[in-house]
Amino acid sequence: IKALSKKLNQIIIDYNASENNSTTCSISVLGLLGELAQIYKRNLFEKSDISSSILCYKIKKYISSNITKNISLTDISKEIGKTPNYLNSVFRKVEGISIGQYITREKIHTLIEIKKTRDISFDDACICIGITDISYGYSQLKKHIGTTPKIYFENLL
Repeated sequence: IKALSKKLNQIIIDYNASENNSTTCSISVLGLLGELAQIYKRNLFEKSDISSSILCYKIKKYISSNITKNISLTDISKEIGKTPNYLNSVFRKVEGISIGQYITREKIHTLIEIKKTRDISFDDACICIGITDISYGYSQLKKHIGTTPKIYFENLL
């Protein structure tokens, strides 16, 4: 901002010093306005990034608070007050994955922690985190860890 202020002062000095140099001064002012527009645009995107990060934080907080339930994008949308498409778009832009992928990843992490800390069956651990389709839980865990749940949990012990 100080550099722009100095440029503006110089333009004014140049304009006052020369009576017939209004075209050059006008071009200088246009350049200065272009620089101001770039600064404004950058600040606008930074504010947008902050609000996107806050929105993603709210989404993650809702998911972690409701990890034991069957969470849908519609539920999150109603809670936060934004459309599902908007939420998913912002979340994907900031986090690099969809909200559905994030929910699945967090449920799998929670499933693994439950199995590590409690002596319960895989089926019961799935039910604890709101996965009622056990075969889905099995396939998602296998996809996430790269091996069958049985082998994974046997190796943990």
